[in-house]
Amino acid sequence: MTSGDQSPVDGAARWLAAKIDHMPNVIGILRQRFGLSTVQAAQACTLANKYRRHVTDCDVTSVTRDVDSDARCNVTPATLSAPKGAA
Repeated sequence: MTSGDQSPVDGAARWLAAKIDHMPNVIGILRQRFGLSTVQAAQACTLANKYRRHVTDCDVTSVTRDVDSDARCNVTPATLSAPKGAA
């Protein structure tokens, strides 16, 4: 998946996963910055948390580059939806 192929929700999630500072009103920020609906912004928050939890031996900036091709992290959409211990 290239950055041109990712959905706006995925792009927002990757951006948010790379942020380390707490952001008040993150839903509003995502809506404004990425043109998302409220539901999409909430989905991006959920996905960003999944990306953060699955990043183990690499930095979060690699997640923002391209989750699917970063074999070092072994973080893919499939591993995010797999049951714990199956990845």
